[in-house]
Amino acid sequence: RLSQESIKIVHNYIGFPTPDAALTYFNSVDKDPIFYKAPSLIFLTTGATGSMPQVDAGIVLTYGQLAAHAVGLATCWIGMAHGLSMNEELMKEIGLEGRIDGVLTVGYPKVKYHHTPPRAPLKVVGLSSGAAL
Repeated sequence: RLSQESIKIVHNYIGFPTPDAALTYFNSVDKDPIFYKAPSLIFLTTGATGSMPQVDAGIVLTYGQLAAHAVGLATCWIGMAHGLSMNEELMKEIGLEGRIDGVLTVGYPKVKYHHTPPRAPLKVVGLSSGAAL
């Protein structure tokens, strides 16, 4: 339901003339263009307090992404989900108050990337360690 409500809100931004056209298409191809069928979501909401809630949200979710990566989880910031705040009924249904300032999908990645192996330091010729620039 969250994805469907998000699609209804952002249908223009993803190239569909009406919410129904977008829902019909994504249901027919069994795709979730908003949350990518992630097993878990993290919503960060803010109220009226705080001097810079969107900046604070960015900092909090960035640290959340780093922490998740450290334990082998993958995350993705979902900007299209911010519009869910406009649907008061849905916000009540999922137990959120305030404005959504950030959403992360969280799950174990389907693909594991192998990082570059460590290499010995390069031997540089022609530069001295004490030379002025």
